[in-house]
Amino acid sequence: MGLEAGTYRARGEVAYLGKSAKKGTKQVTVQCVLLDGDTPTTATIQWIGYFTEKTYERTVKTLRTFGWLGDDLADLSSIDGSTIVELVIEEEEYSGKFYSKVQWVNAIGGGSARMDGDELKAFARSMIGKVISELW
Repeated sequence: MGLEAGTYRARGEVAYLGKSAKKGTKQVTVQCVLLDGDTPTTATIQWIGYFTEKTYERTVKTLRTFGWLGDDLADLSSIDGSTIVELVIEEEEYSGKFYSKVQWVNAIGGGSARMDGDELKAFARSMIGKVISELW
């Protein structure tokens, strides 16, 4: 077992392409350093994303969250520790052993944004019929 399950602030320090040992599935690995506030700790963990038909879109989006700016996967140099992310880490069992795994990589403050002005008014108007129908 490694890290306790939870949400951690981290930086992706370096990223590289590879393939899984068993099936040869193309993948990308980002080496992450956990933070205490904005200060790096000695704790590290890897995030691994896969390039399959079902997963490539999520993998590319996650690379963007880590700060990848390019369009050429051969150049992941913009993942350089300059972007802080939140890692959701969970414990998994594999072959009778438990280990920590990064389940999600989220942008800091990416949870929600407040609506205001015209957007707020338009949304409220569009929902009024549904809200009223729930009351009766």
